[in-house]
Amino acid sequence: MSRTWRWAAAIVATAACIALALVFILVVVPGRDPNTIHHAAALPARIQVCGRTWTMSRRHSTLDQARATKSSGQPSFVAIGPFAPCPPGPCTDVAAHVPCDTVVFVRVGQDDYIGYELSGGP
Repeated sequence: MSRTWRWAAAIVATAACIALALVFILVVVPGRDPNTIHHAAALPARIQVCGRTWTMSRRHSTLDQARATKSSGQPSFVAIGPFAPCPPGPCTDVAAHVPCDTVVFVRVGQDDYIGYELSGGP
């Protein structure tokens, strides 16, 4: 293999690593934070969180209204990006004998949240 091909292969490999790092920084990292403010019109009608499908309710809620939906006062706020973690509270795909949230919230403003309802039941 000539030096030219080695240099070309090194450049392509370096560019691929930089592209993967940019995708990770720009897509994966922000999508893991439930405090990220999303554009409401750009949210999908369905999201996958905690191994379950959730359907948008299209109702906006303030933090106080979201807290009123749960007796403990702490609603489930979720991140919707790829590889987002599952916070404690929402119903998961693993059967459990404890109560779980059937509504999760995505932040769309400083004090504005959109609810997603569990699709398919607990």
